[in-house]
Amino acid sequence: MSKPFVCALVATVLAGAGATMPAGQQRPGEMTRGEVWIQNRGKTEAVPVMIEEVATVQVIGTPAVQVSGTPTVTISPSSVAQARLVRQVWDYHTVKVATGQDAASALSRAGNEGWEATGNQFSDGFGTTILMKRPRQ
Repeated sequence: MSKPFVCALVATVLAGAGATMPAGQQRPGEMTRGEVWIQNRGKTEAVPVMIEEVATVQVIGTPAVQVSGTPTVTISPSSVAQARLVRQVWDYHTVKVATGQDAASALSRAGNEGWEATGNQFSDGFGTTILMKRPRQ
């Protein structure tokens, strides 16, 4: 077989494979439906939930918030939940990790005070500065 023919055959197979996606699978970059599923299997695994914003229901009769199982609260289908957008305010702090210093111990000390790494770091010849944040109290 000639090289151009093989290249054309491979390109056709790859284009066809990319065009057929399994049912229900999203293509990269496509928006997905915003859903949250919280499953508690016992009192020791209970996760407290606070609903701060509820989207408008598009289908009449479909609840915006659905509680299954045996809830400790009752939500009437005719009730309206008031929601407001709340912006989280943060405090910021930097942790300097010198070259050769154990980063885990420096970050653990900050973590014990409620700080978490933002993923931003700045390096220079003397070490690395890590940007930390925590919710403003």
